[in-house]
Amino acid sequence: MEGSGNFTEAPTMQFNSTGPQLQQLCGAPGICEPTALTACPNTTLHNCDKCASSQSVLFVFFGTLLGLFIIAGNLLVITVGIHRARSHKATKVDACRNSLALADILTGIQIFAVALPNYAWTMNSTGVEVDQAQWALSNSPQAIAGASIFLFTFTSSIYHLLFFAVLRLYAIGFPLRYRSQPTRRVYFALVIVWLVSIAAASIPGWFPQYYFFEYYHFTFLFFPALNYNHLENAPAYVALVFFLVIPYGLMTIFMIATAGLVLKSSTLSKSNLVHGREKHKMIKKEFQTFKAVAIMQFGFTLTLLPLCVVVGLSYSQYFDCNTVGTPYMIAFYLIMSNSLVNVAVYSALDDKFQTAVRCMLASWKVTCCNRNRLDGKSTSARSRATLTTTIAR
Repeated sequence: MEGSGNFTEAPTMQFNSTGPQLQQLCGAPGICEPTALTACPNTTLHNCDKCASSQSVLFVFFGTLLGLFIIAGNLLVITVGIHRARSHKATKVDACRNSLALADILTGIQIFAVALPNYAWTMNSTGVEVDQAQWALSNSPQAIAGASIFLFTFTSSIYHLLFFAVLRLYAIGFPLRYRSQPTRRVYFALVIVWLVSIAAASIPGWFPQYYFFEYYHFTFLFFPALNYNHLENAPAYVALVFFLVIPYGLMTIFMIATAGLVLKSSTLSKSNLVHGREKHKMIKKEFQTFKAVAIMQFGFTLTLLPLCVVVGLSYSQYFDCNTVGTPYMIAFYLIMSNSLVNVAVYSALDDKFQTAVRCMLASWKVTCCNRNRLDGKSTSARSRATLTTTIAR
């Protein structure tokens, strides 16, 4: 979109009574200067002097690194969960971790399946080709699938963290009742979490008159754009608030309430009531998990905040087409890095997770050593048999 208009409604489209009309793109990829597309209409961006090759190398390097760490880290979480399940040590927390890790892996896959291929295509296309492709990709199956997966990685984090908060409140407020609950109920609840996350990620599809899916050349990702020209799009706003803002608020309220119960339990343990002391011991074991979940929620907020700020400043027209590219790129990939935050929290703060990793590695080492010993014994037996046969002859 030309000029300094409100590009948040659609960086590439303008709506009228007959639908979207193709325009000159607003800005350029975050690794290029804002005028790159217009300055290099018939030159590939890779060869355009408005795009720095050093920034391209850094983007590919950090993008690849982020994707690898996200996939490897979350696979480790799932592997530990499977190992604990085989050892009959799996807990309700393990089930939640495995579910969240499975959802987070999609972020790493998206980097390799969407972001990096789109980067390669964009940088090897001319300014005119990128501009024309925006029209072809708008509301295409590719754009719908890419944007929906991106939204799902976001909504699944919110609803998993909300479920974590509910479990921590229940575990600390009613420890005996929590421990007596069968794990299958947690699995059932996690199925609900996935279904609601999918429903929340599909919100733009509910309101096709207000949303359309497009390729954001700023970030090399697909994302749904909201048409702010429609003043009657209240249902779209209500759906966003109901499925995204309210769950985040509830998550925060539950964690604050849990913190209050922890403080209350600490006061109770100072009394001479045996029951109070015993309950406090149980709550103390749950407190480590509560602390990890609280930091996970803080990390989610920290990675989400820049995106909220950038979108808010864009809507207020603080950014224009000459300044939007880099802030959008940083904000989008920062929220994607949240899929790695959870693994880092488990590894640094959760003693049970650390112990499980060590036990799993130790068991693999023992298994490997036993296999080598068996192979060695088998080889020695074959050697002795060969020697005996030779002597007999």
